[in-house]
Amino acid sequence: MMAPAPHFTKATREQAKLRLAIVAPSGGGKTWTALAIGTAIAEAEGGRVALIDTEHGSASKYADLYDFDTLALTETDTESYVAAIRAAEAAGYAVIILDSGTHAWETMLEQKDIKAARGGNSFTAWAEISPRYRAFTEAQTGCRAHIITTIRAKTEYVLEDRGGKQVPKKVGLAGVIRPGYEYEYDIVAYMDIEHNLTIDKTRYAELDGKSFRRPGREFGTALLGWLRQGAVPTQRAVVVQQQAPPTPAAFPRTMPVPEVHPGTVPVEVERLWRRIKGGKEGLPSVLQVCGEMKADIIAVAGSEAGYYEVLSKHGLKHANELKGTQAARKLVRDLYEYLVKARAALEPPPEPYQATDDDLPPELGGSS
Repeated sequence: MMAPAPHFTKATREQAKLRLAIVAPSGGGKTWTALAIGTAIAEAEGGRVALIDTEHGSASKYADLYDFDTLALTETDTESYVAAIRAAEAAGYAVIILDSGTHAWETMLEQKDIKAARGGNSFTAWAEISPRYRAFTEAQTGCRAHIITTIRAKTEYVLEDRGGKQVPKKVGLAGVIRPGYEYEYDIVAYMDIEHNLTIDKTRYAELDGKSFRRPGREFGTALLGWLRQGAVPTQRAVVVQQQAPPTPAAFPRTMPVPEVHPGTVPVEVERLWRRIKGGKEGLPSVLQVCGEMKADIIAVAGSEAGYYEVLSKHGLKHANELKGTQAARKLVRDLYEYLVKARAALEPPPEPYQATDDDLPPELGGSS
């Protein structure tokens, strides 16, 4: 039996939900702008704003200016993002803000490096990792709520002339996120350090090429006006089956971290370092060990906060930023020490020793 011939229908413009990416360097105002836009849209629709926070609570500093609910995402793998987006969608929030989407990409790169270090290669690692990132993207594009995603920008300093003097100025470059992300959003906007927002890509002709100075609620209201142009969306005949977030792939251990007491850390780290040098030379084997200790820290402490706290003391955001053997050695030592102390803190204190007759010599009445 032949399949029915494809049938085309007349295209019509329909009302839509916001799909906005805001790219900015540190201090550009992406979080404040996302909250201003999101609040205006949520208020107009009689709903609330949910903010998924991977920036260590920075958005909550604006809680006196905007009314929103927040979820601190301590795990920044794509599966955790997907679960948080679906939870916000199920709770009926009008606007969902991801602050920021950069961490999903950085964590995925870290997972890819760990997998490749196990003896595979970049091609096989990407084959496993990429579907997870697609699920993260589809959770945004298919969401019933408005989506605003903030994205960190690489920063660089350029010299500009101010009154005859060359003064350094911080500028934002490409977004720190998977290349090609622009295709997934209806609007992509860049912000500079002076809080100017410039539309880089848009599917709304009214916005094309425009810039806005410190965009706020008024800009959000204008966006909603554009989104509401067109017919009310019709119910699609296709039923989309809701799927559970994909189960993260396990990263099996190749170099187990020994169970030791704090006093033996220097000795055990030396042994661990010899294992690293005895395997693959250089960064891949260090990343493998860091990934294993990160998993242990999460298992012991309940979050990855301690892992990134140690990294930040070394001026790192992720272990793959390491440069040099000595830097890697110091990081491994500090991660190991943190892990051992975290384990020790969970051990119950020893009970006071109770003496018995067996402790006394016979001449004092003890047992022979």
